[in-house]
Amino acid sequence: MAASREKNARLVVIEGKDNRDKGKIISLKKSYVIIGRGQADIVLNDLQVSRAHVALEWNEKNGELTFTDLGSTNGTLVNGELRKSGVLKDRDRLKVGHTVFDCQLEHESQTEIGTLAQFKQEGQLSKSSSVSLAGPSRFSSNSEMIAAQPVSPDSKDSKNLAASHSTSEPAVNINSPQVNSSKQVIRPRRAIQVGAISLAFLVVLLVKLSDSPRRSISNKTLEDYVTQVTSLTDEKRLDDAKTACIEAQKAFPNHSVPLVLLGNVYFKQNKFDLSVDAYRRSLKLAPVQLITYPRLIRLYWILNKKQDATKLFADFIPLLDSGNAKPNIFIQTGELLLDYPELEPNTEKALKWAKELQTKKAPNDPIGFKLESHILYSSNKNNETARQAEEILKKGLSLSPKDDWIYDRLVYLKLTHSSSLEATIALESWLKANPKSAKALMNFAYLRFNDKKFLEAVPYLQKVMNILAKEPTEPLYSEALNLMGNISMQQNQLAEAENFLRQSCQYGFKPSCSHPLLIGAPLISKEDNSAYQDLNLKNREPGSSPAETSPLNKK
Repeated sequence: MAASREKNARLVVIEGKDNRDKGKIISLKKSYVIIGRGQADIVLNDLQVSRAHVALEWNEKNGELTFTDLGSTNGTLVNGELRKSGVLKDRDRLKVGHTVFDCQLEHESQTEIGTLAQFKQEGQLSKSSSVSLAGPSRFSSNSEMIAAQPVSPDSKDSKNLAASHSTSEPAVNINSPQVNSSKQVIRPRRAIQVGAISLAFLVVLLVKLSDSPRRSISNKTLEDYVTQVTSLTDEKRLDDAKTACIEAQKAFPNHSVPLVLLGNVYFKQNKFDLSVDAYRRSLKLAPVQLITYPRLIRLYWILNKKQDATKLFADFIPLLDSGNAKPNIFIQTGELLLDYPELEPNTEKALKWAKELQTKKAPNDPIGFKLESHILYSSNKNNETARQAEEILKKGLSLSPKDDWIYDRLVYLKLTHSSSLEATIALESWLKANPKSAKALMNFAYLRFNDKKFLEAVPYLQKVMNILAKEPTEPLYSEALNLMGNISMQQNQLAEAENFLRQSCQYGFKPSCSHPLLIGAPLISKEDNSAYQDLNLKNREPGSSPAETSPLNKK
């Protein structure tokens, strides 16, 4: 039959870890592929290559090949230049680990229907041995054996073979000696016979996969990916977690869970815009994950898209009554109202929601009591409501005896409406319940600072920094540095103060960055002739840092 000619893209190995790899050809038949050392379409057995190193996307319509480095350890080089992403042009040199690919975008290939005349045209690069993203044909090296033992698609052997192999084209192992072997020759009739058998296997396996949508073609279930991403996230290996999410999305392109996982990872990386995009796309896929709503609403608020947050919250509340919502979704919704009460400006409705959390929606979690006390006290800040809020918080404490949020509010209420002594007693109970609570230690340090017992505050601050030494980006670490700087100022140790404040600013505590000592502004003097910052706990809003509400930092 007549041949048709089409533009095609391919990679040719011009340099590799093994000299035998040179000349191997990989035809880009898929629109999206991953090159890597682990779960990838093109596998490179090279320790310099990450498990999922770089993604290639081929747009057949406009003939454009783009690449995106997937957070690899050693990076991706294009024409000797380290690059994160971009468009690959014809004859560009793409280097991954020790392997250099020649990108050939204007390669003119022949396709034939019903014949194997291409074998004669291309000589050594026969169709059976040329390399596509699927790698060498499964039947290229052992086609004689398979042809000699024809298998019925309905037989037990065919089912076993289907279970052991992927229906999609398998990954290329670029270091495999089978790849592009010029010695492999398949006779036309034999190749057609093998092709018919493989097609039968494909049909059988597609039917099997349609009955089991939770298992990917790489034999990993959706639960496997969830477990993997969760484990990597807990280990703070966020780049690896992102790669696993991309793999999951590729394996389950029509399922919402991979995108939700990706949104979670981006949130952990503080890539909020990317997180929003992933969550929004997940809501267009089935099944809709209700937990996505409170997370997306929170992100909208963080990004100052308050109108979007309010609208999505209004759409979300009716879904909670569908009967499918689990307690953790109600808890996260309560936390949203706790952090952003403007989402529900109607106090009566918010209080009703808090009561429902206590009795029906999340009776084993303190969130309902937290929300009720917060709404009650915020509506009228006087001694009576403060006392009522304390009693409500104590009920929540019975459910969660080590809850830092509850203890922090109790200390605040004691300081504001009772006495410093009662606040100290509350703090002592807090530290007894949770001796390694950095928040409790910070509160003790502030109390000592407010009483002008500056040196007595230092041991508490040192404990905070020791506890958080491995996580210096935690807000309380930089806040402790800020308070150490202010104590040094009180002692007229300006060099030490500047050092502490500079470190605090570098780790993200904004009040330190605007301190007069760092910006060169005139110092506010007290009787001891040192810079003064009013860091009284009474001046703060619950949950905030005294330094954030200090008059010095408001100027």
